[in-house]
Amino acid sequence: MLESIYIKSLGCKVNNFDSNAMSEGFKNRGVAILEKADGADCVIINSCSVTENAAKEARYLARRIRRDSPAARIVVTGCYAQTDSASVAKLVDVDLVVPNEIKEKIVDIILGEAPFTSKKIPENVEPVENNRQSHFKSSLEMFSQTSMQKTRAVLKIQDGCDSFCTYCQIPYARGQSRSLPLQKALAEISR
Repeated sequence: MLESIYIKSLGCKVNNFDSNAMSEGFKNRGVAILEKADGADCVIINSCSVTENAAKEARYLARRIRRDSPAARIVVTGCYAQTDSASVAKLVDVDLVVPNEIKEKIVDIILGEAPFTSKKIPENVEPVENNRQSHFKSSLEMFSQTSMQKTRAVLKIQDGCDSFCTYCQIPYARGQSRSLPLQKALAEISR
């Protein structure tokens, strides 16, 4: 039974939003959220892939956490887990890879309520190597309400991109552009 989790967010504000929302999802299911990896049953690395250094940092963190907390289950999600999930799954220090295309199910997957096999990548997800993937469209509303623990609330109303600029990985890492319906955005602003 998973009792505690630590979530490390790398990269942009969108990852920070997603990490906060994941944290809320686990809290709502009775899992304690820890401030550090020590003693956590599970550690989620919400990765970035904008630069090679960002991917390198995720690999380094997985190795360090495995060394410092050998019993912890290490899960990598985020953009690096989406753009090169095949390589992430080959890392000996990583137990599970949850690409962005199914990130909205991460709480259920980790808690064992979603279909999952002994593979490091869920059964219905094709491993991706070097951004060789179809363009996906995951749920923008992957997390309902998030808590606001800072002075300024963050409202995620758009994710992804359709432009495919030669220098940018966002369409590969975050999928097609999609926006929160206006009424849902206004309701969240009011909340």
